[in-house]
Amino acid sequence: MAAVNDPSHLVLARPSTPTESGFVHILMIIAVSVVLIGAIIGIVIAVSAGQSETVLGIALIGGGLLCAAALC
Repeated sequence: MAAVNDPSHLVLARPSTPTESGFVHILMIIAVSVVLIGAIIGIVIAVSAGQSETVLGIALIGGGLLCAAALC
């Protein structure tokens, strides 16, 4: 059995190619844009209906998703 600190020459992950990385970033940009547009539209509709709790909920969920996307 191998010890934890033994050096290993195994490669567990291959580096991503530039085309794969660019494609993933484009998908992330599209997803974040859809979330942002949906949150803005939802907040405008909720404000016009006078539901402040809904505005708070949409803002918290949308902000959390945007922060999670920024960390990825």
